[in-house]
Order: sequence, then C-alpha cells, then structure tokens
Amino acid sequence: MHNTAYLAWLLDSTPAAVRAWVGEASFTASMRQELEETIQHRTDPSQAASYAQACPIPGARADEYLLRERRVQADATVLAGIHFYGLDIERPFVGVFAQSRHFTPHEVLAATQWLCEDFATFQPQAVQWWSAADRPDLRTLPGAVSDLRLVAGPIEAINRLPLAMPKETLRLIADADGASYPAYAELYARVLAANPAWKGKLQQTTEEEYIACAHAGGLYVVEVDGDYAGVIAALPDVVRGIPGWVMMEEMLDTRFRGRGLARPMQRLLLARLDTQRHRLVLGTINDANLPSLRTARGAGREEVGGWVFLPAGEPALR
Repeated sequence: MHNTAYLAWLLDSTPAAVRAWVGEASFTASMRQELEETIQHRTDPSQAASYAQACPIPGARADEYLLRERRVQADATVLAGIHFYGLDIERPFVGVFAQSRHFTPHEVLAATQWLCEDFATFQPQAVQWWSAADRPDLRTLPGAVSDLRLVAGPIEAINRLPLAMPKETLRLIADADGASYPAYAELYARVLAANPAWKGKLQQTTEEEYIACAHAGGLYVVEVDGDYAGVIAALPDVVRGIPGWVMMEEMLDTRFRGRGLARPMQRLLLARLDTQRHRLVLGTINDANLPSLRTARGAGREEVGGWVFLPAGEPALR
C-alpha cells in the first residue's frame, strides 16, 4: 500500500490552522498512527469475519469486508471498505478512508461509480468521502448528502472570548461515576420524541461511553435555577488524527432549549477540562443539526471539514 502518499493526503486534507494547534510533528505522528492502526485493523481476517457475522449479506464472503486498495485513476488509488450506516444492513455504503492524492470533483464522481461497482456484492447506496474545509466543497456535487461535520478549537483561546451569561443560574455538577445515566437516557427519549426528524441522526451515548467520560473527569449534570436541565460530556480521544477533548454529549431538556444556554454551558465545561492533558476541544455534529453547528461556531470552534455521501446512481444515503 502507498502509505506515504496516503499519509501526505491525510495531512494536507486538514486545514493548516488545525495542524498548527496540534503542532506539525505531533499531528504527523498522530495521523501516521491512525493510518497504520486502521490498515492493520481493517485488513485483519479475524476482524473481517466478525464484521461479516455482525452484518451478514447473502453471497458476501468474509474477505470482501476487508479494506481494499483500489486504483480509481491512472495515477491515483484509494483505501476503501464496506460500511453499514448505524450497522443497518439495509443501508450499506463504501467509505473512503484515504486517497493517494487530491481529486477534482469530476474525479470524485467517476470514482464513486467505480467503487460502487467494485463493492456490488453489498449493493452500496453511496460512497462516503472526506471534504476538507479548505478544499472544494463536495456538498455542492449532484446528489450529495452531507453527514457529520468535524469542529475543533483551542480551549484556552475559546475561554478568552467574550460571552454573555444568561440571567438564569446555570450550574455544572460533576458526575464522577456515571450515576446520572438513567436520567440522561430518559432525557434522550424525551428530546427525540419532541424532535422526530432527528431519529437516525442523533445518537444516544452508550452507558459505557458515559461512564468513560465520568472517569476522565469530563461528565457534568446541568442545572438551571436548581432544576435538572441536561448533561454535557467530553472524553479524551483522537478524531482523524486530532487529539483532544471530544464532545460526546450536549443535551438540554426541551423546556430549556432556545434560551441561550448552550454556549454558556459549553464554556463552563471548557473551564473545567484539563488543558494540560489536551489543549483542544473537538467533536462531530450532523450537518442537519443547524442549532448545534451554530452553537459550536459561536462558541469558538472552527470547521475542519466533514463527510459527504455521493450516490450510486440513486439519491445518496439519508
């Protein structure tokens, strides 16, 4: 595999400002590790067999679930593999993890059709591409459906930005062991019931993830004027080579939404996170969740880029 070319593309498809926040040497090392670990994991026959068992497709061999290196242009290859949105076998797509160089929009469209044919056993509905914020926006291509956007920023710089605090008394109460998970699960159900359009786009944090946030010192119950209002949580992790405090959950109960509490809630969390451990805060937000994207941008985080589905001759995966 052309790991040097893939690494160069992964680095160059991350905005320079983000690389500077991490430090070029540290970011290169982190991205190289992610590349090597992804290749090792996705080319392991035992992992492919487990994946095939979890998402069985009639006629598909276990080795067809492996990551593939495919030449999609005379001078360009990609690393791509089959995926299932939400592990739903009715929603297969091809995910492009890395490219040997940048593609023009026309090359992306041509490669999309070729990859769907190459993975025809799974009848993929779309191909998922990375679209960097400082490169041509793949969301403008025919049939494109935007998925998650990656937003990030340096915590200390964000904490210095001016912010108007609400008239309500907003408090964050540390949960060190995840005992508040039952209340959070009930909150999630209420919010989803009030916003049915979010079904399939808003993912509930698992209890395991919730407890991990608690043990890392990144889980807080939110109170407004003494009443339970929601939760906010972060966990040290790496997303697309970027290490930082990754936002795992930001949820307010329906009656507290639209009152200008989200940005102050985030700021209170950032003030409590250990910046000696990680200097950045980052997270993924569905592009359809405009309120959360506005809150993230208004709170000082910048868009790194996002993942975009391009269709296999039909409307892209929704």
